[in-house]
Amino acid sequence: MPQDAFTLYHQAKELNKMLAGGKVNKIAQPTESEVYFSVYANNARYKLAVSANVATARVCTAAAEKENPLAAYNFCMLLRKHLLNAVIKEISLDGFDRVIKLVFSCYDELFGEKEKILYAEIMGKYSNAVLVQDGKVLGAMKTASVEEASKRPLIVNFPYLPPPSQDKLSPLDPALAGRLAQFIGGDLGKFLFENVAGLSFQTAAEIAYRFGESGALNLAAAEKLYRFIGKFLFETKLEPCVKVGGNGAEDFFAFRYETLSGEYRLFPSLNAAEEFFFEEKDKTRTFSALKNKLSECVKKEEKKFLKRLSVISDKENDCRDAQTDKIKGDLILSNIYRVKKGDKVLVCENFYADNAEIKIFLDENLSAQDNAQRYYKKYNKQKRTLRAIAPQKEEVLAALAYIESLKSEIELAENAQALSFVEAELVAAGYLKKKSERKPGKKPAAAGYIYEIDGFTVRAGRNNSENDFITSSARGKDIWLHAKKYHSSHVVIDVRERPVTQKVVKAAAEICAYYSAGRGGTKIDIDYAEKKFVKKPPKAAPGFWIYSEFSTVTVDPAKHEEFLKQR
Repeated sequence: MPQDAFTLYHQAKELNKMLAGGKVNKIAQPTESEVYFSVYANNARYKLAVSANVATARVCTAAAEKENPLAAYNFCMLLRKHLLNAVIKEISLDGFDRVIKLVFSCYDELFGEKEKILYAEIMGKYSNAVLVQDGKVLGAMKTASVEEASKRPLIVNFPYLPPPSQDKLSPLDPALAGRLAQFIGGDLGKFLFENVAGLSFQTAAEIAYRFGESGALNLAAAEKLYRFIGKFLFETKLEPCVKVGGNGAEDFFAFRYETLSGEYRLFPSLNAAEEFFFEEKDKTRTFSALKNKLSECVKKEEKKFLKRLSVISDKENDCRDAQTDKIKGDLILSNIYRVKKGDKVLVCENFYADNAEIKIFLDENLSAQDNAQRYYKKYNKQKRTLRAIAPQKEEVLAALAYIESLKSEIELAENAQALSFVEAELVAAGYLKKKSERKPGKKPAAAGYIYEIDGFTVRAGRNNSENDFITSSARGKDIWLHAKKYHSSHVVIDVRERPVTQKVVKAAAEICAYYSAGRGGTKIDIDYAEKKFVKKPPKAAPGFWIYSEFSTVTVDPAKHEEFLKQR
């Protein structure tokens, strides 16, 4: 993204107009690299985010609330000590580098006014936030390594040194014209990126494209380019926008870049565009991280139960000859007169298998009766083992079916909120460790997706908990739908004693198919029945129901957002 000094310059101007004179009412640090200031300014309340996160470094307002840790970070405590109830005097760009300077007016213990500055350094993996008073460091969000500290110490009471400058000239420096005259032809965008401070490669390429000349620059042409750069950076009319694509928000700009094609979404201010972009990016990152976490948890549990099933199967295999051992015991007693002391084998007719000849191995040190008892004991032990492992196998198979439904829920989830229900389900099942809570939170209502189709209310669950809620709260004549061969949402049509049309059933079935593991295919069979024929077995896992007296309709998956009322 062009998060360069050019973009930050205009961003700082907007923030200054919006927040200058505002009072800091609250300071929070939800993550190690993000601080949020609650500011009351111009008769409005704002939440200002200062982030040094590698992926989302920024200074802009934010709308989304984030959960704070149980114990505040040291940097948060430092900011509260120095900046709580402070007034924002000015927000500006520090020189023409990727550093936004937030100047605060504060009062000390003796009610003397002090000026403190928070430098937000927006520099990729080197991003940081440093609090400074009288030119000396009070603290930093990120501490430097020993090697880096030797070059630029961010140590309390040491002088604050700005980030080391590269061999580039500011576009405000008249000497830049002489540097530009050194261009001998070739890629002008690359030359500007390597020689003009504060420009991203995209912005440099845009300037070169709009300048329209790529040959070697004499002094007159260099002067012309110098003036063009200044006009581009400081006089171009802003048209804040976000470039969007198949994966959502891709980038944000102060105005459309002619060198980049694609679809743009316009915003009333650069701050609004930046806020939207980073919130979308944060949602995507949060969703992806949570999805990976839950997927790994489910895979781990699945592996554990598959291992248990393998052990049970091995025991079953060991007991597969149980009936044969009983037959051998019976045959030994039936042919006891044939067995002599010291015999190792008994060959006789097996009257259980049409008198086919059978060979039975004996213990030469035991009598015929004791040999028979030996086979009976082995048979009884195997029979007890089979009785013991039968409920274990049933339990493991039920757990694997439940885990399969969780995998389907995770795969079908479209946002972090849907995944949060799955996370709560994993915690309730004991598969995931419960997060520490400051106080009991309000449990979200299990409403699922709600549609309005030809006057009928249709509900679709997003997870096993919502499926249970939707199905259990349905009435006897309501129509219940579920994919025939796949894990899917439970969908219920609220009929309210009215005859439901096939059009409504078909649309509900298409929604059910969309929220099923068969979403990627076509011609999905959906079973539907009246709710009175749908029952939950005792002690069944969440989301598991059985049904009878059903009909089947074959449909293609469809989301039907045109009918969606609430999600």
